[in-house]
Amino acid sequence: MSTTTNYNLTLTHPNGVLINYKEVPVPNTSYSKVVLEDGHVAVILHRDYGGGWSTGYYSEHSHQLIFDSRLVLYLLSNEYKTLFNTRKPITEAATHAYQKLMSSIFPDMELFNNDSNARTFAKLAVDFIPENTLFRITEYDGAESVEILDMNNYISA
Repeated sequence: MSTTTNYNLTLTHPNGVLINYKEVPVPNTSYSKVVLEDGHVAVILHRDYGGGWSTGYYSEHSHQLIFDSRLVLYLLSNEYKTLFNTRKPITEAATHAYQKLMSSIFPDMELFNNDSNARTFAKLAVDFIPENTLFRITEYDGAESVEILDMNNYISA
């Protein structure tokens, strides 16, 4: 994990723009999150119907599935875009790449190593929200979205 404070790493945003980022360790965990130079944090969502991503695994790993920099960087890679082309069926190579990635992050978890989860993985997206924003992931029939806590829409007693 990187502990630098400089934004000396570069990635290609889904819109094609090169952006600087850093990996910031998440306190009391073994993983980091991706923070962009403009202060936005990468979050992973499942945008399609079927099985949710972080909402589909009610475990101690839910937050890691939202933030883990290894997952974020893979989802933004050319390899992901090539292997997990959602217009095509999941190939054996894609399933193998998914299982290899997940077993390197979660070596003791068999939960993530099946074809059904690889199909869910193929439909993940990376969103960016402002750092330190209070939010939650909501889900309807597997499709996840970010709900940001907006004090204007809540009532206080």
